[in-house]
Amino acid sequence: MTNAFSAIPALTKALDDTDNGTANAAVSALTRTPTLSALDAYLGLLDSSNASWRDRAKRALTTLAPRARTRIEEHADTKPFSPRALAILKEIYLPLDPDKKGKLFQIADKPTTRPDRDTFGAFAVSHTGDASNGKKLFGNLQTVGCIRCHSTGTGEGGNIGPSLQGVATKYDRAKIIESVIYPSKQILDGYEQWGIRTTSGDVQWGIIRGEDENEVTMYDSAANKIVIKKSDIQLRRKSPVSLMPDGLEQSMSLQEFTDLISYLESLKEKPVGSTGGGK
Repeated sequence: MTNAFSAIPALTKALDDTDNGTANAAVSALTRTPTLSALDAYLGLLDSSNASWRDRAKRALTTLAPRARTRIEEHADTKPFSPRALAILKEIYLPLDPDKKGKLFQIADKPTTRPDRDTFGAFAVSHTGDASNGKKLFGNLQTVGCIRCHSTGTGEGGNIGPSLQGVATKYDRAKIIESVIYPSKQILDGYEQWGIRTTSGDVQWGIIRGEDENEVTMYDSAANKIVIKKSDIQLRRKSPVSLMPDGLEQSMSLQEFTDLISYLESLKEKPVGSTGGGK
């Protein structure tokens, strides 16, 4: 573990790398095995425009929550959290402090100019979007990055999430909007998220995409491959929360979100051999 700890400064510095691949690898390395030594990095990632990075930081902080509480409260005294970071931290600590008596809950929620998710939804319902710009947003790995996990039938994209080819033949605009801003409301069979705790105490979350008598292969929300030996697994649990991160809309303006929805609404080409039925 000494070598892992000594790498944290370099990994933290790599978060600012202009090469998205390098920064993504650093986020993966820092959050895969949560450690208090990287606490400042996790707190900083809560303000990232990349929803996947925020999600991974949230998971790391959730694992560390009991041990990190004092340090996080001290951090709040010296360097106030942003509205978004404070909201995420309160969500993390609510199960540990249901009466909201801790220091974090004594900090007043700060006003924010960011619209809430329902405002994004209402705007997209009542406004027209630019599908061509929505396609660019879909493929932007530094912000929304939908293409990291979803394909659209063009030969590009991942297979961690459901294929979106022909999605507009299955769902209307309102349903597409709902699926983006409330990703856990409906999770398709085969795309459930699992949490695996190892005998060393590490917790990995992801979609299981392979399993044999010796290993389990998972992919996390940043599309990183994780292979775990079955002999190292202490506990395996299905999560009611989608692997698709909450808050994707928060990295966009209202119009950009509407553009993305319009792009998804343009995906009407059915997969070859499809009869149009089922999920």
